[in-house]
Parts: sequence; C-alpha cells; structure tokens
Amino acid sequence: MSERRIPVVAVLAVALVALLVGGEGGDRHVTFGQVDASALPAADPVGNLTSTWFCAAGSATRGGPANLTVAVANPSTGTRKGSVTWLPTGGGAAVVTPFTVGPRDSTTLQATDALHAPIVSAVVETIGGGTVVEHVLNGTRGSAVAPCASDVSSSWYLANGVTERDATQVLALFNPFPDYAVVDISFDTDLGRDAPGALQGLPIRGRSTVFVNVGASVRRRAVTATAIRARVGRLVVDRVQAFDGTVGRTGLSLTVATTAPAEEWVFPDGLWSDGVTERWHLFNPGTEEALVSLQLVPEGGESPEPVDLTVPARGQLTVEAKDVGGVAAGIAHSSTVTSQNGVPIVAEREIDARSPSARRGWSSSFGATAPARRWAVAVGETSGVTDEWIVVHNPGTRLRRFSIGALANGEVLPIEGLQDLTIPAAGLRRGPHLGLVDHGHSPARLGTVERLVVAAVLVAIAVVAAALLDRRRRPDAPSQPGWAVPAQLDRADFPRPDAPWLVAVFTSVTCDSCRGTIDKARVLDCEEVAVFEAEVGTQAELHRRYAIEAVPITVIADGAGVVHASFVGPVTATDLWAAVAEAREPGSTPEPDLGH
Repeated sequence: MSERRIPVVAVLAVALVALLVGGEGGDRHVTFGQVDASALPAADPVGNLTSTWFCAAGSATRGGPANLTVAVANPSTGTRKGSVTWLPTGGGAAVVTPFTVGPRDSTTLQATDALHAPIVSAVVETIGGGTVVEHVLNGTRGSAVAPCASDVSSSWYLANGVTERDATQVLALFNPFPDYAVVDISFDTDLGRDAPGALQGLPIRGRSTVFVNVGASVRRRAVTATAIRARVGRLVVDRVQAFDGTVGRTGLSLTVATTAPAEEWVFPDGLWSDGVTERWHLFNPGTEEALVSLQLVPEGGESPEPVDLTVPARGQLTVEAKDVGGVAAGIAHSSTVTSQNGVPIVAEREIDARSPSARRGWSSSFGATAPARRWAVAVGETSGVTDEWIVVHNPGTRLRRFSIGALANGEVLPIEGLQDLTIPAAGLRRGPHLGLVDHGHSPARLGTVERLVVAAVLVAIAVVAAALLDRRRRPDAPSQPGWAVPAQLDRADFPRPDAPWLVAVFTSVTCDSCRGTIDKARVLDCEEVAVFEAEVGTQAELHRRYAIEAVPITVIADGAGVVHASFVGPVTATDLWAAVAEAREPGSTPEPDLGH
C-alpha cells in the first residue's frame, strides 16, 4: 500500500451493517421524528416527513486530527432537500449548510468548508425519509467511517476500547439540545468496574460536545467496556480510537455507541491469520449473569459446535478466535453471539493486524442485531491503495438470492458479477473486488438481498458502516404522503377548554423540527388562544385518540372543537400566525386557504 497517499490505514476490517429499520416482517405505521426501538441507528422509512441524523465526533481545522465530513445517500426515487447544522464547541456560532441530493444519488459536505473549530458535531436533517447518513474523520492518523446516530438516548454502551501506551481513546459526548445534559460514565476492565469521580455528574452544555480522553481516567488497559448514562437530558456518543504505530498498530477507528444491549449480534465476516488477531468483546451491563453461545460459520465446510460462555453481571469477557477452535487460520467465517438465558449483552468484534500481516491497523465494531432485505452504504472507495468487498451472510434455513448496485445519477447501476447471486442457508459468500471505473470516492452502494440475509462491507483502508433500509414488504411509500388530521377535537381533552380558540401541537422529543414549531405556536398564547403541546411521551393516549401518526401536526380549533386549519410538518411563523388570524377573523389575511 502507498503510504504517500494515506499515511495510516485502519485495516482489513469488517464494516458493520448497523442501521436498522422496522420490525421483522409485515408493515408498520410510519412515524415522524421517532423510530422503533433499536440497539443501533435506524434509517427512517421513505414515507416519513423528515429524517434526522446526529454526527457526534469531529474537528474542523486545517490539518486537524479528525476533520469531519458528512455523507448523505438517497436510495429513494425522490429528490431530498436538507441541511447540515454544524455545532462548534469552544466558540463560534452554529452554521447551517443547505444541500440537495437527487434520487438514487449521494453527496458529501465538509465541516472545514463551513467553519473553523477544534471540536464540531453535526445535525443532518432532510425533508422526506429514507436517507442514510455517515460521517468520515480524516486526520494525521488516517481516516475512518461510521454511521451517524439516528436518535438520541439517555444510555449508551461500548464493549471495547483501548488505553494501552500506543493508544488514544476519546469519547465524543454530543448534546444537540438547548438544555444541559448531565452524565455518569463507568468502565469495566479486567480489573473490575471503575467509575472515576471526575466522570460522575459530568455536565454537557446545550448544543455542544465534550471530548473525554478515556486514558486519563483508565490507564494502560487492553479492554475498556463503557457505559454512559444521563441523569438529565439525552445525547449521542461516538468512540474515536487511534494508534501511533509504536507497537505495530496504526490507524484511526470511529464507532457510534449502541443505545441498548441485545440478545443476538451477528458479524457477517471474520478472519484470523498470522499477524491478524480476531477477538469478540462481550459486555454485560446488567445485574444478572448472561449465558451466551458463540457460533462460527466458515466459508466452506462444516460449522463447528457453538462455544458456551458466561459473561458476569456488570462485567466483560474477551474471546480470541484462535482459542475457539473449529475454524482454521485464513478461513473466512461469520459469527453469531446469542444470549441463551434472555439476558441482553453488548458485543463488538475486533480485528488487530500487525506485522507480518500485509495490512496493518485496528477496528472494533458492533454486530447486526437483525437481518433485513435491503442495505445501503453511503461511503465507499476503490483505488490503487484501497479495496472494497461485499460480504453476505444468510442466517436462515433457505437459499436466498441477492444483487448489489451502485447509486449514481438517479440510477441503481448493476455491478458486474454481483447480480442475482445465491447463498445457501447459514452460508457465507464474498462478493468480488468492487473495481469501479474511476478511482477515488465511489458512489454509494445499494445491496438488495432477500429477507433473513445480513450483509457487510469489508474495506481494507477504513471501517465503513452500512445502513439497513426498508424491511417492509410493500413498495416504497410516496415521498409526500397525506396524513390524517383530526377534523374535530373534544376541548375537554385539552387545557383551558373555555378559551375561544385552541392551537394544539402534536410533537415528539426526538423530533428537532417539533421544537421550532411549538416555539412559534407559544407566541400566540393569550386569553383568547390556548396553546398546548401534546408530546407523545407524556400524551400517548391523546395521540392514539386522535390517530396521530406523524409529528409535528398543528391543529387550530374553535371553542366547540371544530378544526378550522391544520399543518402537517414544520410550519413558518408567518403561515401559522396568519392561519390563526384568518380562523378568528375570516377575510382578514391575503391567504385565506392557509392550513387547508
């Protein structure tokens, strides 16, 4: 490999397919600003009004250690408009960069083009769902890629991380909301549990990011499993891991933490050989011990018997591939970690490549927690020094077929040799090298596989994450759906029923545009107009009663509860205020049809 173009490589490492959507089989209601519970990031359905992603870690300085780039892929058939809000820490105002990404295409935006800041995070919002967002870090230690988070959470977990003398491990704690968050951070190592006093009750200012150097609190540990829990607020957590090459490891790795343990983790690809070490890191943050099994499936031949393991409560366990037996050195394999007693755990799979391996570096990434029919990768590269592979694992009991294409200029371009392929039950198949026509950054990939097939990307230069898209059995919903809005309200369901007018805003705390909508509505609150926010977390019954399936929805009703106007999605202050004025005094505005 050329060290002139890329000084440090991140290794022959699996790029985990980690972004999940929907439930197993069947349709589900489409929501706005909210996704089904998932341990890993989730791509919103195509029919959503908007989609929001949170990219925690990065810098924006000339020659910076981890300069941030955001990549947006749009596998849908409609154009998506959106914006990136760059949020610097340590001075300077937020900067908003608008963008448009065409159907079945992708775009990238660099933080250094928008601002200068030692620490920067990003919030990416698009009008319409179905987009996939990843973030790339480039710096003196190399480059790395990971999905952005699709939601915020009060809990985050990592099963691995290194603070040995050649390693720097940084946690990026991003609070995208205006109010403070307060967090507690604890670590589990081979020496037991550690909760450093300096990391208890750690405040994170609103719309800012705190970088925590783990090595300053937990020194010289080969494995640090991490739990981050918020006392107040919610946040997003990335892990940035770098190695300086002094003991053979080099490179930069980026991982978005998981929001919850799970009972099963699937790793589609794996390999160990002379110089390449493969390990599984199992972390149990709960109060009961977990009885788990580790099943390996080789690329050819019979699968060995599963290995039974016990992960202690509030503890971690490391398992090395060469000690497991059953799969010899140099044999590609998939692996599945399953809880046998229903106690969920957090699992990462590590690859550590040093001399005499031809490729050097380190990566540690999560497994997939569910299979799916469609997956997408927002960032990919093939060049003279970079290879890219697709690895597909079928954990089911039937043969499956799949095809892989590239998203470019409004089309899914079939990749030669990767069309209508088959994979046996519980089998593993590697796609050929993806040598596209031109070198440099290649188009986003869209891999369409049958249900119960898990896909991953194996990249020789940086850990690349993929997005699972749309497991629903129906075709993609239109990008501009019509949402049902109540025509009649029972004023007794809302505060101040005696007020002549009501502005009710149905919201969710996970929806960024909801906050702007309710802020605009509150300006109208007066003796004549009652303004009420119905947030789904605290007013779930009200959402069910009025069949609210999207947020924000703003409803303007009179004293009898008759709805005179409504808005689905974000609304400008001018339009909202004018609609209320027109409802109260018909003919008083030049646009009497606002809200109809």
